[in-house]
Formats: sequence, structure tokens, C-alpha cells
Amino acid sequence: LIAFQKALASAMGSSWARFKAEWSARSFDYDDFNEGKWKQAFGSSSIRCLNTSTVYQNFRLAEACLMTLIFIWSVIDEWSIGCISYYLIFFTHWVLILTLAYFWCAWWTTRRAHQEDSPSYLPWYAKAAWLLQDACIPGAIVVAGLHWSLVVPTMSTGPSLVGYFTQGVNLLILILDIYLSQQPYYLSHGFVVVGLGAAYLGFSVIYWALEGTDCRGFPYIYPFLDWSQPERPAAAAAILMLLALPAVHVLLWLVIALCFPGNYRAPSGDMYLSMHLRGEAQCPEPQGAVTGPEHHQVREPQATA
Repeated sequence: LIAFQKALASAMGSSWARFKAEWSARSFDYDDFNEGKWKQAFGSSSIRCLNTSTVYQNFRLAEACLMTLIFIWSVIDEWSIGCISYYLIFFTHWVLILTLAYFWCAWWTTRRAHQEDSPSYLPWYAKAAWLLQDACIPGAIVVAGLHWSLVVPTMSTGPSLVGYFTQGVNLLILILDIYLSQQPYYLSHGFVVVGLGAAYLGFSVIYWALEGTDCRGFPYIYPFLDWSQPERPAAAAAILMLLALPAVHVLLWLVIALCFPGNYRAPSGDMYLSMHLRGEAQCPEPQGAVTGPEHHQVREPQATA
């Protein structure tokens, strides 16, 4: 029990230090990732087995291709039931499209990080991958929670097979991706997913005001967002915006801070990369890899053929 208390106190102290560092002024800009330092944080894996010039690129390409197949499957499924014209009204598909964009941006960022002509400053595609990640992971968690707790119980035929992939498998792929990457996940970036939720709620109000319907002709997108009875969607919006999204973001940040040691952490002083890489005993160290936190100068990855 004493050992557990010490471990818990150490973990909470580490989380508090990380919290203070991320909320510093430097956490809101991209200067920490200039001078080529973005290549390590956004282009390398936290697992030595994947941390080579080609293996991690191919892994992220496989993720992007798998997510593309899930997206195409969801489009075909909506087309087959005659609801393709309503595809973009659902929050599930908003998050799915953002997730698809994230994985392709992440793959391109990883690929460019291993090329000699890549810029030293943080490029736009790395910034895009970072912001998309901030929206996709908590967004996918909320989508899965809302779908399986509020939508599925109202279905007369039960969930379709594609639903398990668009509201489940995609989330597992996202969690695996952030676990294997070194990309930062900042608590101070919670405004991204909250902004996504606010944008969708605003869209649902406008869609209802324009007399939009779902595929079955009902005057709402989701039953809990029926604005013809404003007290119900207003309560749902308050729960979503004020409780669900921020709570998911904070809990996810804590999990990443405590359980994902290879993830980039913003210190209060000079930038460094947390290099407690997992799997060191099983995998040989790749050529040119950074081997410890004492290496403040990130080495240039090798260019691919």
C-alpha cells in the first residue's frame, strides 16, 4: 500500500509538472519544433522496432489505407440504403473524415521527416496532423460513447457491421497510433475538440432551421438533438460541450501522460524529448536513433531511396 501511495504521488507530481509546462506561453506556438526538432517528435516512433526510415512510414501508410477502406465502406453502406445525400449531416462521419485526413497527414509528415530536403521549421502538414489528432481522438471517443449508449438502443434491427468499424475500430487505430508515436498531446489544446463540438451543434441548429431531415424524414439528425423541443437538445448540448468533451480530453491527457512514456512532453525549460522507449530489450537500436534524454540535438533521419 505504501509503495502504491508513493507511485501515485510520483505520478500526480509528474502530471502537475507537465500541466504547468504545457500551459506556459511557449506551449501555444510552434517554436519548440523548429530547427529540425519536429522530425523526431512527429516523424519517429516510440518503439525501437518501428523507429527506422522505412518501417514506421510503411506502418503509418497501412493505417491510412485501412482508414480509407473504412471510409469507402461507410460511403457504400449509405449509398446502398439510399441515404448517401445525408452522409455529411452525421457527427460520426465528420469525425471519420477528420480521422482519414489525420492519418494521411501523419503518413506524409513521417515520410517528409526522413527526407534530406525537408524543412527545418515545423511544416504545415505537421501542424495539420497535430491539430487533427487533437480533434480526432477525443471526438472518436465521444462518437463511440454516444452511438453505443444513445443511438444503438433505439435501433429496431441492431447495429450494422460497418458501425463497429466507424464507431469502434477507428478509435482503436487512433489509440494505437498515439501509443506508438512521439507526437505531443497537450491539455492546452482542448479548445480544438470543443470547437469541433460547437461547430457541429451550430450546424445541427441551422440544419433544423432550414427544415432539414434525416434519411427517414424525421426533422432531426439525432433524436437527442431534436430542436423542435429545444429543452432536450439544449440539455444535450450543455452536457456535450461543458462535460463530455472536456472530461474526455482531460482523461485522455492523463492516460497519455501516465501510461505513454514515449510521447513528447513539453518541459518548462529547454525542449527535450522523452525517450523512455518501450521494447528496448526485444529490438535492436536503429542506426541514427536518439538513445536518451541527454541528446538535446536531434539527429537528422536518413533519407529514403
